[in-house]
Amino acid sequence: NCPAGQNGEDVVAPINKMIETIPFDEFFYSLDWHPEDHISFYENVHTRELDTDSAITDHTKTNVFDLVVFKGPPKTEQILWPAHCIQESWGAEFHKDLTIHPKGLVVKKGCTPYIDSYSAFFDNKKLGQTELESLLRSRGVTDVYVCGIAYDVCVASTAYHAQELGFRTVL
Repeated sequence: NCPAGQNGEDVVAPINKMIETIPFDEFFYSLDWHPEDHISFYENVHTRELDTDSAITDHTKTNVFDLVVFKGPPKTEQILWPAHCIQESWGAEFHKDLTIHPKGLVVKKGCTPYIDSYSAFFDNKKLGQTELESLLRSRGVTDVYVCGIAYDVCVASTAYHAQELGFRTVL
């Protein structure tokens, strides 16, 4: 689950069909779970100092989807997203029509304010890791099917890391 463009809900029906028709052994759901002061939020850009390496060094000249560099430590390159998936808010909930399998486990990501986390496995700098890899390995999972919202960002990053970690990965 990540910020997405128009018609993001179009993925719900195909995902539900997979859940209902394919006998997967395990089900995992990733969920952005951002604090209100998250580094990725455009609304928070003024709360952090921009680095001189940033193409934009004036907070007042930034826009949603701009790429900026925040001073460290660690120095952080960040795309500015609209505020989304704020902890305990309706925006952090799964789509109302998404089937949540009774055996499904939820992995929360992007929980710390100072670093983004596109992948369901690692934050963007690999300074921290979610529990997803250990959950998969403890259940003997070898093949991972990855789907969801924001194919070009969160879904792709998760699939890339699954493959990097040695899981046979289907995107």
